[in-house]
Amino acid sequence: MPAPHAHAFSARACAPHARHRASPRTRCRAWSTSVPSSTASTSLERDGFVESTPMKVYIEDTDAYGVVYYANYFRFTDRAAQEAFECALEQGRGWFEGASASFRELSLVSISNVKYARGAVLGDEVIVRTTIMDADAHHVRLMQDVIDKHGGLYLSAQTTYARPDGARAATTGIGAAQASTAPSWSTTRVMVYRDEQSGGVGGGCSHVDVMRFFERGRSDAIGGSAALAELKSKHNVIAVVSRLDAVFPMKIF
Repeated sequence: MPAPHAHAFSARACAPHARHRASPRTRCRAWSTSVPSSTASTSLERDGFVESTPMKVYIEDTDAYGVVYYANYFRFTDRAAQEAFECALEQGRGWFEGASASFRELSLVSISNVKYARGAVLGDEVIVRTTIMDADAHHVRLMQDVIDKHGGLYLSAQTTYARPDGARAATTGIGAAQASTAPSWSTTRVMVYRDEQSGGVGGGCSHVDVMRFFERGRSDAIGGSAALAELKSKHNVIAVVSRLDAVFPMKIF
């Protein structure tokens, strides 16, 4: 964990997948053909599936600094993933080779290569562009970019979804960035209350819920909410998450 005066933090979290409130239904678009067929291993890759899902930033999405709370971008990407999944089904092109599934059966098993470019603010209209990177009978890996209407980037990340029988295999080999210096540790006990479980149909905590738990621990390691407030008021320093690699191997109830 970086020292209290640091401006940015690397994050690693473990969480289950969950569904969030549905985004407005978008019309399924024709998929682009941006992936050369000679390098593709599945029909999804050959067709270069890309779906764009528009969303609007509400006050519930923002934090105390007036920007979108870093974990809430993954509410947006999850909703966009569902839109892309359902559009693929409508076109008769499921995500998984030789297997049928509904989105509610899938688990988000990892988030990696996250880049936070800039913060979206209240009232912004954002677009989540979802591209199929690779897929097989058990999991699908997506490239998801949160952009503005001009293509300016807010966030980019790779997300991996898996069917129940492929969740363990999909997480194998996914790691997190290691600190260059020996870390110091603090522990925050978390009581999981029923109203904090947004796991939807599958129950339990969602990936966004557990990122909130991580944020409590991060704040405690810095010195608590008072320390964060002092950094802002006295030193004009805002502590933000700038990188994130997360693996979600198990469900938390």
